[in-house]
Amino acid sequence: CSSDLTGATSGSGATLTNLVAVNGASTSTVFTLSGSTVAILNNLTIENGSSGGNGGGIGNSGTLTVHGSTFTGNTAINGGGIDSSGTLTVSGSTFNGNSATNGGGICVEPSGNVMVSGSTFFGNTGTTGGGAIDDTQGGSLAVSGSTFYGNNSTSSTGGIAVSGSSFPMSNTIATGNGNGDCSVSGGRCPANGTGGNVLGVV
Repeated sequence: CSSDLTGATSGSGATLTNLVAVNGASTSTVFTLSGSTVAILNNLTIENGSSGGNGGGIGNSGTLTVHGSTFTGNTAINGGGIDSSGTLTVSGSTFNGNSATNGGGICVEPSGNVMVSGSTFFGNTGTTGGGAIDDTQGGSLAVSGSTFYGNNSTSSTGGIAVSGSSFPMSNTIATGNGNGDCSVSGGRCPANGTGGNVLGVV
């Protein structure tokens, strides 16, 4: 089958490793993964990507694994750092200074399946949706061992905004985010101290 990984890339195949930075020059999405694309990004900085639609840093509709990477200064309507309608696994990464209408750091689309672990989100902003992560369209989100602080949203939750009744979160710190640290439209976020989570404690 045919699939595309587009953007200013270098590396081997669909695995990009140890590049210092990939810069979108505030004019385009840095990477777009489409269809059945399977890609791995290790130890990259994705910066200054810009999209009038989905994914300032990365627009993902394939299967993407991101490890040890930094997303900064990216902007979009949905998902300043990453917009995902596919499968996304993020570990050991940092999202800071990204902005979007929905999901300054990450936006989870209705068909998206996103897992975040050991990562840090700070200084990301949203307007209508969540500041750090927005999962208000019905996608799947799981968060573990991560930290959310200093994120903000004008009309939603600065930290993590989720639809539905609940989502799995463990060993995570979410505090000091503007307009709230965590919200679930049809239920509630895990209580402070449960599952190793620290929520809303300054």
